[in-house]
Amino acid sequence: MSVRTLQRSDGAVFFCTFTCWAWLPLFQLTNSYDRLYTWMHLARGKGFRTLGYVIMPNHVHLLLLAPSGPSINALLANAKRFLAYDIINRLSEKGELDMLTQLQEAVRPSDRARGQAHRVFTTSSDIRECFDEAMIEQKLHYMHANPVSGKWSLVDNAIDYPHSSMAFYLRDSDSPAPIERYDVVWHKVTRTQGPGGGDLREEKVSPFASAAPSTVSKEPPLSAVLPTLVIVVPGAKVAVSCTG
Repeated sequence: MSVRTLQRSDGAVFFCTFTCWAWLPLFQLTNSYDRLYTWMHLARGKGFRTLGYVIMPNHVHLLLLAPSGPSINALLANAKRFLAYDIINRLSEKGELDMLTQLQEAVRPSDRARGQAHRVFTTSSDIRECFDEAMIEQKLHYMHANPVSGKWSLVDNAIDYPHSSMAFYLRDSDSPAPIERYDVVWHKVTRTQGPGGGDLREEKVSPFASAAPSTVSKEPPLSAVLPTLVIVVPGAKVAVSCTG
């Protein structure tokens, strides 16, 4: 089910998905993977940082760090317009008349009245905010497993799928995308409000300062952060451990 998310005023990490109309394999059919990489670079120029991705034959998963201000919803809407134009051109060049007709017939009357000629993507995108490191890692594992999950058998080993950030993370391989490791990105925005209800200011800190990419941070045991309590009574000394 599509989820419409209004981005908060401060920066956040989002797991985003958008899908070709009727799950048609349009990226594969037109070999438009290169245009996804071009768009990622354009998004980077607007302050959005790619922390993970997989481009499947008929859908895309992205892990994006959004800056303060710009809307993640508007970014994905622009991405689909950018990609749709190129996909239609490539279908025309390949003489895919049946596919073009199918995409023309899928246009809703209201969209046709606004000048839309083809329906390349589903209208809504799935956008979910990642609230902590564990959720980010779960989404990375999910997207990286896509090429060998369910009905897909695009490669024998998921790390060999060329349109994924998995090899970047596990082999430190080069990527055509402007990919950055989530665990070393220094762009978490903390909102604090000044005295008297003044303007909000932004403080940039590391969201995962000491975390390894596959390690979920845990709270330290009480014994590591609380001192031993010593009670002194006349004629005796009793040491009481904080852990009992």
